[in-house]
Amino acid sequence: MSHFTNHIVEPDGPIINVLIAVSAPRKAALLAAGQAVPPSMPARLLIDTGASMTSIDDRFVQGLLLQATGSIQMHTPSTG
Repeated sequence: MSHFTNHIVEPDGPIINVLIAVSAPRKAALLAAGQAVPPSMPARLLIDTGASMTSIDDRFVQGLLLQATGSIQMHTPSTG
């Protein structure tokens, strides 16, 4: 599990800058099929420790040529 320590200086709360990219297995599959690998995309994300779901904007889904494959239940303090 990832861990980091930082001071929250953003007026909107705990915002982090990240790069969103296809997974290593997806990248390998695309390369094996002779297809281009979409470039990673920078994003500013809000860390919400009380959230009951996680999502990303559609532009990342479209830009990385992703497709939904299912869903899983999350267990958090807010969802039990």
